[in-house]
Amino acid sequence: MPLDDGSGTRLLKATISGVDECLNVQGGIVSPSSGTNLISWDCESGAENETFELTGMRLRAMGNMCVAATDTSAGSLLELRKCGAVSSALENWDLYGSSFRLSGTNLCATLPSETPTLGMRPSLQPCSLGSSTQTFTLAGGEVRMSDMCFNVFTGTTTEGNGIGMWDGCGWGNYNEAFYLTGPIRSMGQCMDMFGGVAVTGAQIGVYPCQSGAPERRMGLPLAVSPFQLGDN
Repeated sequence: MPLDDGSGTRLLKATISGVDECLNVQGGIVSPSSGTNLISWDCESGAENETFELTGMRLRAMGNMCVAATDTSAGSLLELRKCGAVSSALENWDLYGSSFRLSGTNLCATLPSETPTLGMRPSLQPCSLGSSTQTFTLAGGEVRMSDMCFNVFTGTTTEGNGIGMWDGCGWGNYNEAFYLTGPIRSMGQCMDMFGGVAVTGAQIGVYPCQSGAPERRMGLPLAVSPFQLGDN
């Protein structure tokens, strides 16, 4: 399935010593009642057990804060809100090709120009797959377009702070670091930390999805080495 088909699916791969390895649902068969391990394997384009769905995700910043739309209508801006303080309809996102689509809509974060200027703010506009003003590069935990990146204005956690474009990409600015959390699905099941306890060496696999299960709401850096979002 191509990267830009709008399905929100990706390969999750790591490049180690120049060799690409992808997360793989072991054996390519999942159990309807128990977990199936995730392993590293050669990346195989189109392999169902290496395809992961990234939809209904939260785009987090500044700790326990989320990027939310001010409304679900075209023209709405993006702002910082405490995660869960607004409707999921405003804070859940799909990776749509190389764009951010508000879940349950056909509206994507869009800039007025593909060459952003300081302070330019993205708004929701109808998604157009591959549009240059909706195509972002995810690198080093940043959301970039050209030489600018997403920035939480004022650099504080005050709710309602605007999200816009600023310079300083690659400098490690706290208010320009973003990551995704949410259910990561493959083969109809959810990525799961077996046992539900965060300990060193805990086995990760896929397990039948259960609404609200914390061990199935995973974090995913935005292409922070060595982990990458790959073409499928």
